[in-house]
Amino acid sequence: MTSNKELKEKILSYLIHYPNCSFSELYNNNKDVQSNEFTYYLNKLIEEGIIQKNENKKYSLTIKGKHLESELDGATGKKRKKPFVALLMVIRRNGKYLIYHRLKEPYYDFYGMSGAKLDFGEGVLEGAERELLEETGLKGPGKIISIYNIKTYENKEALAHFTQFVVLFDNPNGELIKEGIEGTYEFVDKEVFVDKKQRNILFPDTFLTLENADSFNGNVSFYEMSIFVSNSRFTDFKYNKVF
Repeated sequence: MTSNKELKEKILSYLIHYPNCSFSELYNNNKDVQSNEFTYYLNKLIEEGIIQKNENKKYSLTIKGKHLESELDGATGKKRKKPFVALLMVIRRNGKYLIYHRLKEPYYDFYGMSGAKLDFGEGVLEGAERELLEETGLKGPGKIISIYNIKTYENKEALAHFTQFVVLFDNPNGELIKEGIEGTYEFVDKEVFVDKKQRNILFPDTFLTLENADSFNGNVSFYEMSIFVSNSRFTDFKYNKVF
């Protein structure tokens, strides 16, 4: 028996590849359900604004449905996992770097640099500059220095996957907000990062990021990265510089 979720996935999958189809064409692809049940869920999708029926009684995806398609597997109509876009802010002032003490899960009590997710519709620098102001109270122009494609694993199982833009801010203006709901911030010398690394409480990509910031010459670099975790602790870090 086809579940409601499976029926929805099959309808959407068909409309992805065959827009402007008739009721009979849609139903012939879903004959394992009763006609009245199929009609009910087809109408539910119309009510939800995902499917539309035109004056010729042809069915197609709405704008909302077309955007939903980007989250679906075209062959099955099932929702697929997708990486998200993240930001990493490298903030430098008078030769010191801003260290972030993370006070939220996951990775509570670890140190590194301030990160965030890019909001829908934002430009990368726009989002980084917004986050810089919101999280630290500082303001200034940023520049993209690196891009990381990061996958994290625990016991060989994928935990997270994200593409991260590393944005450097040199001598931003404003008074630093030293403490917030997500953690604390402080400008420190590199020796402090060394200490955190030796105590295994530093995000593993931090020193690579610092090196890239120090040597940045205008050419953006790209890395493939894998981070391995066990019991909320980093156990291994592998990376490959693509360019």
